[in-house]
Amino acid sequence: MSRYYSYLLSSLPLLNFGMTPPIDMDYFLGILKDFIPENEVDTISRFAREDVINLQTDVPVIRSFQSFDAALRNHLVRLRCIDRNAAPEKYLQRREEISDQRIEQVVLEAYKSTDPVESERILDMARWNFLTEMATGHIFDFPALLVYTMKLRILEKWQTIAASDTDMIFNTTLSSFNLQDLPVSRS
Repeated sequence: MSRYYSYLLSSLPLLNFGMTPPIDMDYFLGILKDFIPENEVDTISRFAREDVINLQTDVPVIRSFQSFDAALRNHLVRLRCIDRNAAPEKYLQRREEISDQRIEQVVLEAYKSTDPVESERILDMARWNFLTEMATGHIFDFPALLVYTMKLRILEKWQTIAASDTDMIFNTTLSSFNLQDLPVSRS
């Protein structure tokens, strides 16, 4: 099987953070098998479907992303443990981490947000930016397909979040409380 990265990557729609995914993952994975070798399709499929952090691989792009994501998660764990006066060691990812001051700043911004959805958006934007940096120098090759895969995965995650019925979730959560037992200020 020949590798037609240039044709494949130039024919894929551009992805921007926050947009509705122009294609879905199943369609993307389906077109790959006509252009790249089966072992690369399998690697991309695993990267698209499995928990990225725990994926066992020797592919440098995936390992770099795993290190970055582990650093994000570990910094968040450290901040939460400081607030709770707990030892972070048992919660940390046992993985090589990237050391970067930007990670600390992004995690701190996400941690300070009172809206959990906004916190996740901040972290995913950092992931997106890291993927964009990783793609530098990889225009028409296998690592570029891996970056595209992860970006598409992020967009699909946010499409799911946007499609969720937030009113129903709020009402279900609210109805789980016994509002008559809550103290009410009468002043």
